[in-house]
Parts: sequence; C-alpha cells; structure tokens
Amino acid sequence: MPPDLKCPFCATPDEETVWSNELVVAFRDRFAVSRGHTLLVTVRHIETYFDANPWEQQALWQGVEAVKRALDTSH
Repeated sequence: MPPDLKCPFCATPDEETVWSNELVVAFRDRFAVSRGHTLLVTVRHIETYFDANPWEQQALWQGVEAVKRALDTSH
C-alpha cells in the first residue's frame, strides 16, 4: 500500500481482534447493522478477495468458520 494511504484495518487495536492467524485478522464491525457482524481481512493489503492467493483464501474461510462457531455460541 502506498505510504500516503492509511489503512483503516491496520489502525484497529489488537484488543479488538476476535480471531486471527498469520494471514487473516477478524474483528467486529464498529458500525454494524446486525449484531455480531464481523470483518475478516487479510494481513497483506489486497483490493478484493480475488486478489488473495490460495493460502489467504483458505485462511479467510477458516476464519469464517471459527467466527461463525463463536457467534453461534454467544448469540
């Protein structure tokens, strides 16, 4: 990412992370429309899901599964 652009996801404090691995970070949406809405983003800056490499795509789906299980328990 060019240094003149600030990534809003990189500014998210670590304590807001609800799940992560070496490729993906998940955190609750600060402006959620629905309860429990969670954002999953790759650590590497990419524009779309389709720019993610196969390992990042797999890690994103692992995160989806993990976050869903946690939400099913808490909500």
